Amino acid sequence: MCGVDDETTGHVLWWCAAAQCVWGCCGGSINKSVVMKDDFFSIFCYLCDRLDTDELELFAIIAHKIWLRRNSMVFGGPIPSPSCLMKGAKELLGDYRKSSMDAANWENGSPRALSRWSKPAAESIKINWDAALDVRKKRMGVGIIARNDMGDVKAALCTTLPYIQNPTVAEAFGARRAVEFAREMGFSSIEIEGDSREVVLALGNSGDCCVSYGNLVSKTRVLLSSFPHWKIAHVGCDENKAAHYLAKLAVSQFCQMCG
Repeated sequence: MCGVDDETTGHVLWWCAAAQCVWGCCGGSINKSVVMKDDFFSIFCYLCDRLDTDELELFAIIAHKIWLRRNSMVFGGPIPSPSCLMKGAKELLGDYRKSSMDAANWENGSPRALSRWSKPAAESIKINWDAALDVRKKRMGVGIIARNDMGDVKAALCTTLPYIQNPTVAEAFGARRAVEFAREMGFSSIEIEGDSREVVLALGNSGDCCVSYGNLVSKTRVLLSSFPHWKIAHVGCDENKAAHYLAKLAVSQFCQMCG
């Protein structure tokens, strides 16, 4: 955005004057951080040692917003001001935290969980996935979130894929991407959860999968077999809210970027 040739991710998301204007609006420990690193991964690792969880979550969302703003400029779309970008990031973080909260009601004067995300076994990583379709824009989004047995978010991903008309096929694509993501992150013991009963049953069954997305199921089973420990389970939508929100975010942010 500042005209520097051969921009690196570290420059785009941190060192660029346009990015620094955004971080200047952030305040707190993020704004005060003095990072002597060039690439973004090194910057992120440096901040991981110095920021608390709430600050890291805000940092990740702001960085994502800065990247989208850069892409919007490249493709001739709108360029939000630093203050508007910061406001949107904080609202998005608030929505994300709200979607991750346990749903509860009151019974005999005490809270009772209606349906909530449950922790994986010790030393395992639970990975929830979901898919969302935008028929008008002809895109599908995938949302993935990985959490440890303490409930801490270890990694998350929202991405778009070419438009798929069938929702179940979209979910099958999402499941495969979730397992790929787990392998990319280096997880060894995983528990996969999704709210598509058909896809979960197909992946959990070792027999032939005679459906339109059978090839996807077969490839995902091969990927799963590379993990020392894995299991897959179907959950309701309430237990899968965070992944669902990320999938919707993937579609909406892609549409924003393309105007």
